[in-house]
Amino acid sequence: MTLRVTTWTVHDRSFQLAEPVETARRAWTHRPSFVVRLVDESGRTGFGEAAPPAHDSDAEFVETGRDLRQLVEVVVARRFDAAQAVESVAEFLDAAGGVGSVARFAVETALLDLAGQSVGLPIAALLSGVRAPRSIEVSALLSTSSPDRALGQARDFAAAGFRTMKVKIGRRGRWSEEVELLGALHDEFGEAVRIRADANCAWSAAEARARLDELAPLGLEFVEQPVAPSELMSMTCAPVTLAADETLALPGALDQIIASRACAVVVLKPAVLGGAIACIDMARRAHGAGLAVVVTHSLDGPVAIRAATHLAQALDAPPLACGLGTSHLPPDLAGPAKSVIDPFTAPGLGLPAEQVLP
Repeated sequence: MTLRVTTWTVHDRSFQLAEPVETARRAWTHRPSFVVRLVDESGRTGFGEAAPPAHDSDAEFVETGRDLRQLVEVVVARRFDAAQAVESVAEFLDAAGGVGSVARFAVETALLDLAGQSVGLPIAALLSGVRAPRSIEVSALLSTSSPDRALGQARDFAAAGFRTMKVKIGRRGRWSEEVELLGALHDEFGEAVRIRADANCAWSAAEARARLDELAPLGLEFVEQPVAPSELMSMTCAPVTLAADETLALPGALDQIIASRACAVVVLKPAVLGGAIACIDMARRAHGAGLAVVVTHSLDGPVAIRAATHLAQALDAPPLACGLGTSHLPPDLAGPAKSVIDPFTAPGLGLPAEQVLP
């Protein structure tokens, strides 16, 4: 069974964040992105989303749009094997080359969406090779506006059933405030809620060692990417569990992380790492080496989040709570907040059209 793309469109669908998000590298109030729409010869429509990683410059948006259109133009009129969609799509994208990972992820998503509709299976089932993907737990991202706001959010999330929450740390001049918040969360929830912190490459190795010592008594689940990507493998014997995020985009990084044992967790962002198909392989290698896996996004829109959720549901081993929440989205795009996402059953991406292009 084959499918052939006949027409395509690319839509600029930037959106305002529900509230500003500040990381160690940048403050965000809106999220620029593209939605790609592919139509096959049977009239089915597949969607994908491309947005540059949230820590990069605005110039990345222009480059992402250029890469996306370049790749989509090559897709038109090509036939893909829907019954062997993962292999067929991966082979095509590998051969196409020359485009950024964000554009590759978007086109991969749209093609898998079409393939899933063609054979009557959700993308998660295509990725895993089984018809029954797993449920996944979701973590909640807390506000960066103030400790009081974040603590209030944490109480609301806990009441709604969330058992894992994430705090952005490493912002310049805010260390005392960040430690105060993490301490307050620890005092309030104890072991009932897992708290993880993301430093987004904020510190030098020396700064990181000193600050991780301060965080050690607070029982954090892990601290994500405390140092620059190339320095993470040197952070052995840290007093807290470390997770790799930005480092994974470096060539050969996963092998180095496994060899160094500096990290016990890898954070997979399909938009950054070249798509869900590549992340499936990385997850299998990480699990085989005894590392835990988290799947997340970069403040993306609903299409990319849905695709990343299919990835999480397709993993061979259960991931840790995944950063696939939608609280950063405006109300018309967010949908209901869920602490657990049940297996998708609709063919393809399965996202309502009004959430794709409202």
